[in-house]
Amino acid sequence: MGKDYLSQVSIHRNLIPYACLFWLFVNLDSFFIWNRLENILRVIAALGVLYASYSVWKQELFRLPSKNFIPFAFISLYYLWQTFSVDDNLLKLLGRALGFVPLLLIMFWPPTLLSDIYSRFRKIIIFFAVGASIVSVFAFSGVLDYLPYYVLGPRSALHERMGVVYRVYGLFVTNYGDLEFEARACGMLQEPGHFAIILGFVYMTDRLLGHKISWWVVVCGIFTFSSAFFLLVVVTEIFNIYTKRQIIIVLSSVLFFILLLGVVYFSLDKYNQEQINYLAYERNLKDVVSAGSLSQALDERTNSTGDAVFRKITTRNIWMGLNVRDNDAVLSDYRGVIVQSGLIGLLLLLFACFFSTRGLPIRKRIPLFFLLLLVVIHRSWMFGSSYLFFLSFMATTTIFSALLEKNEYYIETESND
Repeated sequence: MGKDYLSQVSIHRNLIPYACLFWLFVNLDSFFIWNRLENILRVIAALGVLYASYSVWKQELFRLPSKNFIPFAFISLYYLWQTFSVDDNLLKLLGRALGFVPLLLIMFWPPTLLSDIYSRFRKIIIFFAVGASIVSVFAFSGVLDYLPYYVLGPRSALHERMGVVYRVYGLFVTNYGDLEFEARACGMLQEPGHFAIILGFVYMTDRLLGHKISWWVVVCGIFTFSSAFFLLVVVTEIFNIYTKRQIIIVLSSVLFFILLLGVVYFSLDKYNQEQINYLAYERNLKDVVSAGSLSQALDERTNSTGDAVFRKITTRNIWMGLNVRDNDAVLSDYRGVIVQSGLIGLLLLLFACFFSTRGLPIRKRIPLFFLLLLVVIHRSWMFGSSYLFFLSFMATTTIFSALLEKNEYYIETESND
């Protein structure tokens, strides 16, 4: 026991958590890899996790707990199926391996190490949340036009067709184009909605751990103007109310923020108010409300080419998919998974998402699975990499460890039974 404890302490004192975090932010497609060194950085990041895993193994802490076997199996199956059905050349095969093999190795790391990594990851995200929020405030006030920045080219075919580039103010990215609202917070990523999901993950994990609300995360989430962030907050607090009976505290906090948002909104000029109306309602929610269906909102994430490709799916190819190589096809929602890797790929993805939260009491498991399911529904392309599986696994391990430490796990498990 003493040797094991000392080994874990020594792990925390070296650079292993930072090797994992570097790999994570590379896989998140952070702006610092948007250059000619991108592939080299991806290889270095993966090698860093490989070496870190070797260090963990040397200290006799490299093992797969029984509760992690099923998540490991389904994530591995999803990875292998994607490799088989989607990757058609050596470079794509290598690129996917650089994302998924390190994740599979990390699943053998000790829980204390993963909890430490989450703590550091959270601090980094809050740093970007603070900076991105300040940039958004400057954009609303007109100050941003006078600050220095540098421009990076589009990262996707969609952004290239839309004429979107990225203005980087120090370490903080904003979208810039004719159809973009520069005040939307992107953090270190290329899309506000993408960053909103990461912020929603931190908010949800903090609350499931019993921590207080990080208001910087909330403020920045508001500045992303992403309905996904608000939905994740609502789901998290519903389960918080149900679990801790904190309805008065939660409702008072909600009312305070609604009042604060109202004051800020009515203090803006007419142009900014119209922009907020468009981003918060007309861009996605208006069609959903008028049609009474999510299909209208999902259709906003595809184009005619993507729709035409999806219509080629038949009963003969639906299980295996079409493995389309058309860069003009935009199909961001779950239909993109079916087109690329068939119903088998979609089912493996759903199973991998569900079992990545294995081991938690149902009240804490459902919110995390909901987050992953929400991404599958409207941003399935994010599962082309491994970071969402890693985030879910890291959160599950951290929450599980916290419950054991507080002797709450068995109490909650028994109450669920």
